[in-house]
Amino acid sequence: DRVLAESNHNNVKEGFPIRQVGGGTRDGHCKVQGQSLTALIPTDSVGMTTKALPELFFYIPKTSKPQQVEFVIRDDRDRLVYENTTSIKKSGIISVNVPATKKLPNLATNRDYHWYLSMICDPQDRSKDRVVEGWIKRVSIATNISEELGQLKPLDRVNLYQKANIWYDALGTLIDIKRSELNNSEVPKKWQELLDSVGLENISQETIIN
Repeated sequence: DRVLAESNHNNVKEGFPIRQVGGGTRDGHCKVQGQSLTALIPTDSVGMTTKALPELFFYIPKTSKPQQVEFVIRDDRDRLVYENTTSIKKSGIISVNVPATKKLPNLATNRDYHWYLSMICDPQDRSKDRVVEGWIKRVSIATNISEELGQLKPLDRVNLYQKANIWYDALGTLIDIKRSELNNSEVPKKWQELLDSVGLENISQETIIN
């Protein structure tokens, strides 16, 4: 097998919590209809990316009012490197870009970053938040593989990223294809297969919000 990354990424390290579906209260402002807050991530590994500033994707459930959402990133020493709160008015799959900041100009290679996305149910009592969390690691790929990726068709790039367990790039590439190739009959099949592979088959019919 071709090795794209130097790190061992097949197993979750002890003490690395991953929460794909948000728990917490169903009362008041956070009462949702149908599917709960969900992170589009695998639950059995630290997700990897080759990008310095990747996108992460989440399903935001339908609520009765616009929902306040907080996104936080901490480094491998548990130091806060980014946080932002925004209001989400629609339900569906959203993208969250990791932005360049003074504390986080980009993701350092081969370091683990812990992220959280929280629906703020009660600003006065944050223990009532619905929270999903996981980890992301930026990895390097071999030069010859990088050149091969540049020559592949978009769906073939998704397959190569998926085979290498580079989850964030596989998902982000496929979502870009879904947005741009609306009449490609292969895309829905691949979308369903990719989400099924991480137990997210119930998200596959949800709208992707631009």
